[in-house]
Amino acid sequence: FDGEKLVASLILHPMEDGIVQMRQVCTHPDRQGEGLGKMLVEAAEQLAKEEGFRQMVLHGRQTAAGFYRKLGYLTDDVVFTELGIPHISFSKLL
Repeated sequence: FDGEKLVASLILHPMEDGIVQMRQVCTHPDRQGEGLGKMLVEAAEQLAKEEGFRQMVLHGRQTAAGFYRKLGYLTDDVVFTELGIPHISFSKLL
């Protein structure tokens, strides 16, 4: 938050076998490029580790592939459509 304005968010969804899914990652368009997304993902990874999760998975927009790769996420680069938008599956051991 910046004051009362939401500027970035993400959701963690626990799965099974020590896996947690990161969902709905977003940064307000006016605030992109400030490192908020990176800070949020890193905080989410730390929280997931503290909660005992061993792996983070996500479906990221194809246009955000570079962002997730820079943060150490691996992918097979297979593109699929989710909600009408091209996505790629990513994963990272925590």
